[in-house]
Amino acid sequence: MPEPCTTNRPGLPLTPRQRAVEALELRRPPGPVPTCELAFGLYDEWLGEPIHRLEVPEGASSRRREQIFRAYARDTAEVYRQMGHCIITNWMGSDDMADLLTAYREETADEFMLGFPADGTFHIPSGTEMESFVYRLVDEPAAMHDEASRNVDAAIASAARMKDAGADVVWLGSDYAMNTGPFLSPAMFAEFISPYLRRQIAAFRELGLYVIKHSDGNINPLMDEIVAARPHAIHSIDSVAGVDIRNIKERYGDRVALIGNVPHGPLQLDRRDEIGPATRYCLEHGGVRQGGYILSTSNAVFGGEITGIRIEAYRFMLSVRDRYMAELDGE
Repeated sequence: MPEPCTTNRPGLPLTPRQRAVEALELRRPPGPVPTCELAFGLYDEWLGEPIHRLEVPEGASSRRREQIFRAYARDTAEVYRQMGHCIITNWMGSDDMADLLTAYREETADEFMLGFPADGTFHIPSGTEMESFVYRLVDEPAAMHDEASRNVDAAIASAARMKDAGADVVWLGSDYAMNTGPFLSPAMFAEFISPYLRRQIAAFRELGLYVIKHSDGNINPLMDEIVAARPHAIHSIDSVAGVDIRNIKERYGDRVALIGNVPHGPLQLDRRDEIGPATRYCLEHGGVRQGGYILSTSNAVFGGEITGIRIEAYRFMLSVRDRYMAELDGE
């Protein structure tokens, strides 16, 4: 396990990485509240100009490939630096992911935590696969257990490779619930997911990785099982699905850090009259004072005319964060 931040000389500010570690270890770091996103894609919009693209021409030499990854890492790291983020996370294939992690480490040293996805546990099937998946759980339980075990083995192997490339944080991205509730009953979750979730998280911890379990939807009926599996943090605390960060903090805040809960809808519509109160609610009740909280939206920050988040709205959310912290420091 990476060491907590205990070696900083008094008066020196913690790096973004160190602040994230403090929060994931359920402490309150000095300085700005740690902030991150499951994924972020508005680099051009934030800077007001295009960044270097992560596009490798066919037949490019290994040196040219390294240059492309380094330029992308340099540009995007500057965006995270300006936003005050502490964890940089990307979602891509394993070869590209490993090379990008290496590029970030070479460009930023230990300034940020670096995250990647790996989750072998069963997730909500697509609409066309849901029926067959449920039938298989009932008709072929042994085969489904074998499949779950193989999937977790593959996730652990992938995580070991990413750790070697420089990663600190693994995001478990399997969604377990819709807005109305889990896609499996708590009993079936306990049989077909919990054992593999626990084994997977234990292996990730053994590798020295911090573990963030993500799931959209109403995971309230599954929280006991998820927390018992011992992730360091849970994301997204989906307020739209009725997951109240205040309630979750009161029930589980001494065992797991919380990330997220700022709803997407107001950010998509740039409804600042809603963004402000929602952000302050998360900061107040997620645990800024107590420790163990990282600010985030309830999903990911991406573009698009219909479902995308507007950069102006995201900037406003961060300004609410900064004003709240200034008020807190003044108390």
